[in-house]
Formats: sequence, structure tokens, C-alpha cells
Amino acid sequence: MAEIKRWVKAAAVTFGRHLGDITRAVSDRFADGFSIATEGTKHVAQIGADLAVSGAEVIRHGSSVVANTATSGASSAYETISGVATRVWNRKIKEQGNPDTPKVG
Repeated sequence: MAEIKRWVKAAAVTFGRHLGDITRAVSDRFADGFSIATEGTKHVAQIGADLAVSGAEVIRHGSSVVANTATSGASSAYETISGVATRVWNRKIKEQGNPDTPKVG
């Protein structure tokens, strides 16, 4: 490590700089790189959060569609059964008379 430090110091002097100028420049580059990595990580995290929200909305919409379909199906089944019961009742009345009407005689 001392060898590298001497080499960098000699190179800095050659270009009219001090070792501190070089180390500050290097630390600035590392800080910039860290900042870029941090911003990239934040961006990726935001994308992940947005996808999670979108997924929840899709699930909520899908469950709403399922609930509406089930309600519609139950309503249709009720209407069908009610219609059949009414037809059976009407046929019984036609064939045997209304059981709710008192018989005379």
C-alpha cells in the first residue's frame, strides 16, 4: 500500500498536483458512484412498489368481477326456480282448482 501511495504521489507531483488532490478526486468519484447506485436502487424499489399496487388493483378488480358474476348467477337461478314454481302452481290450479279457495257444498 505504501508503494502505491508513493507512486500516486510521484504521479501527482509530475502533473503539478498534491496527493490530497488525487485522493479527494478519487473519493469524490466513489461518492458519485454511491449516489448513482442509491438513486438506482430507489428507482427500482419504486417500480417494485408500483407493480405491487397494480397487482393488488388487478386482484381487487378480479374479485369484484367474480362476486358480480356469482350474484348474477344466483339471481338467474332464483328467477328460473321462481318461474318453474309459478308454472307448476298455475298448472296445479288449472288441473285441481285453487287449494286456497274454500270449497262450497
